[in-house]
Amino acid sequence: MIYNYLNLAHSHKVFIECIFIIFITVYLFNKLNISIKGVLGFFVGIIIAWFYYDKIIFIKSAKNNNIEKLKDEMPILKSLNNENELILFYYNNNNLINYDVINYYESINNAKLFVKVYNGIMSDTVLPYYQYDILEKHMILCLNHFNKIEFNIPNQNNVNIYLKQNLEILNTILSKYLNKIIIHLNKNKNIDIFVKKNDLNPKVKEFNKFNYII
Repeated sequence: MIYNYLNLAHSHKVFIECIFIIFITVYLFNKLNISIKGVLGFFVGIIIAWFYYDKIIFIKSAKNNNIEKLKDEMPILKSLNNENELILFYYNNNNLINYDVINYYESINNAKLFVKVYNGIMSDTVLPYYQYDILEKHMILCLNHFNKIEFNIPNQNNVNIYLKQNLEILNTILSKYLNKIIIHLNKNKNIDIFVKKNDLNPKVKEFNKFNYII
């Protein structure tokens, strides 16, 4: 428990929430007509905060262990590193492998490259706006390969509806990354040979523009 508590010490959010819990407890004890109520409330608050965040760490650890198990079951998901939302998405849709293993794996491969470019831009790589175009390319390819699975599914309306719904989910997940990149790049208003003069448009561009991007 002490180890879990100390692991949270670096988080400003956790620190503020702990202080909030302690002061709420002190306030409640101040309403009581007892001696040394402030000191008692302070220590009770610490105990409550301790157990509360120990529980949070336990839940988080359990989720991380579960993700590692999923990656052991499907080794290809290891290429997504710690992108848990994408890992869970592809694992939950692994039944689609039975219909089209090639496009399923190509979708994952482009998701992996998408995340790689995303991390590079967020780390202030050179030519970030050029990298943004490549990011869009991998996003579109990721979605397109997932969508192509439909052509290998027998005419089952319920399966096709399921595929379309999950295509929207995948688009939503990838769009979260894209929006963060747009915010990150639009903060840089300096004009030089490495950046564009105009702010980025969050709308994904037409697919044909990527035909000659390697």
